[in-house]
Amino acid sequence: VEGASPVYYTLTAEYFSLEEPIKKAGHEVYVERSYKRHTGTHQQADGTLTDKWEPLHDGDTVASGDRIQVTLSITALNDYEYLVFEDPKPAGCEAAEVQSGWGCWGTLCGNKELRDQWVAFFVSHLPRGQHCLEYELRAETPGTFHTLPARGYAMYFPDLYGNSDELRITIRDKQD
Repeated sequence: VEGASPVYYTLTAEYFSLEEPIKKAGHEVYVERSYKRHTGTHQQADGTLTDKWEPLHDGDTVASGDRIQVTLSITALNDYEYLVFEDPKPAGCEAAEVQSGWGCWGTLCGNKELRDQWVAFFVSHLPRGQHCLEYELRAETPGTFHTLPARGYAMYFPDLYGNSDELRITIRDKQD
């Protein structure tokens, strides 16, 4: 082929890790995931009800039917645009919400998609600093599950990424 036009190309390499457990990593964007189990409601002195949550750690056990609050804590070193944050669900859990769509989570707004295997947040603008994305899961199927790390990346610049730690969780049958 002859001509004076420049040639453009892209090269991408991907790999996977056999390490156990998978540890968090990042470049310019850092993601940490935390789980909390709902332990009931508490009535305050003024009569308002507040939910009580207990932190869950790697290897903890929950009962089927338990509500789990998932928080993705994001640290951005600069202002960025068009990022995706994908959080794989533990195999025995389902999202408590049933409808995807537009939403705001503190300082961030974007589209949230509830998929079979993960929950995805599409954020058009991520300002520098600390941010949180939250949603709820419901534990359903008993078993011991490894949850792959949550990951965040720029849609149009894949070198900008971050992932959380892996998490292991056990779901037991609820004893009535």
